Amino acid sequence: MGAFALLLAREKTGLVDFAEKLSKDFGYALVASADVALELSKKGLEVETVETKEALNLFDDSCSDRGILVGNFFSVEMVGREFMSWKKALAAFDTDIVAAIRKAALQPSKFAVLGNPHDYDHTLELLAIGKGILPQSFSVTQATKALLACAQFDASVAQYLELQAADAPDMDALSGYPKSIYHSWKRSKKVASGENLHQKAALYGTFEEHFDQLSGPDLNYQSVLDLSAAIFLIGDFERSTVSFIQRNTILGLASGDTLAEAWAKIEKDSMSVFYEGVCIVNGSVDAEFAQSLVLLDKGTIVAPRFSSDALKALQEKNDLRLFVSKEGIGYEALQELRSVVGGVLVQDKNRIAINPMEWVVKSFAQPSVDSWADMIFAAKATRHLRSSMAIVVSGEKIVAQSSALPVQNWSIEQVMSSVESSLTGRCVLALDEKIQDVAWIKKLKQTGFNLVLHPGSLDPSQDSELSEAANEVGLVLVATGREQKKF
Repeated sequence: MGAFALLLAREKTGLVDFAEKLSKDFGYALVASADVALELSKKGLEVETVETKEALNLFDDSCSDRGILVGNFFSVEMVGREFMSWKKALAAFDTDIVAAIRKAALQPSKFAVLGNPHDYDHTLELLAIGKGILPQSFSVTQATKALLACAQFDASVAQYLELQAADAPDMDALSGYPKSIYHSWKRSKKVASGENLHQKAALYGTFEEHFDQLSGPDLNYQSVLDLSAAIFLIGDFERSTVSFIQRNTILGLASGDTLAEAWAKIEKDSMSVFYEGVCIVNGSVDAEFAQSLVLLDKGTIVAPRFSSDALKALQEKNDLRLFVSKEGIGYEALQELRSVVGGVLVQDKNRIAINPMEWVVKSFAQPSVDSWADMIFAAKATRHLRSSMAIVVSGEKIVAQSSALPVQNWSIEQVMSSVESSLTGRCVLALDEKIQDVAWIKKLKQTGFNLVLHPGSLDPSQDSELSEAANEVGLVLVATGREQKKF
């Protein structure tokens, strides 16, 4: 057989047009599984039908000197959900297609493997340049992608068997923690350096698919971390919100009826310490608001949209990165992984919705109607602070925050010293972990606090000593029932 194209594709987008060009423009003989052959014959294309198991023979050394395999398969998770019996599911997995992909990929000097419809146009361009022959460098690149896909398929089957074929249900695995985990990320880009200039670094995965960079220098190591932190933070806020993030720390955060109003609340304090972090907003940047942002000389600005006039004004700053965040960014990952000695530590993301209807007022004194907006704002913000921290909120703005020390160790007086005297008594103090010392309640009141948002128990019988202390001094104590620690 001469040059041929074997089509074993579950995803058929663009496949018929691609096959037609392979056949008519470059003389490739078409061979396909029955379902694909039916689609090709409707277009009047000459095609040989082959059973998937028999297709493996096409990759024997004596059959052809070159060929293209278009192969992709249904995910193990999708197929597994269709069957009550793991034995039937195992038989339904696309193992034959995977075997064909693997066999072709192991011969990149003769065969090219395609799995993604987005590769079709580029492949046709290369065939036109090479007069029907693909460059070996392209085939090798495609082979690595194909073999990684096969490895992921095998790992998924192994996990499925591990979970479904056991004598007794593995409750940890059912809740998202299997006996083994497998991850494979493509290198997205080389990063100039790590945290320090002598450290190498690279970015892996789909990070860049979540943004469009419109201008400015390449991302560095710290800006990747700051950008991630900013995206997760802003996703918690529905009202117009502006935040400054630097060194993975919140420098400023405020909400308002408009972005301009939110900006005005934190511009003075945040701009004085902001150098090269991330300024993120959750609304469109128009020309008028851009005049505020042009005050930034370095760093990164992230927004869902920029008007053409806003872009014109901001792109004049060569050291300023402009990023458009794409829809759907937020807690898209269900788990987070952290490197530890000898492996990784995995946990669920802290994605429980903030629901003030679940909160309990643990004191006789009640929060005012106006304070509820600040309490909700504070509860959303605390889940993004480094533990152990506390923030002071007034007018949906962080007006002060403690250092990242155990709550019992930071100075209440020092925190309050940065709060304007006009706001004293009208602030919300939000903690991310419980108060252990009852004496603190009295000290808080003496310092000027009237309302504390505390991650204490919702059970009225718990934290009784704290409640009694709050009642004694007339402090409003509201329990959220959940700690928001973040290490």
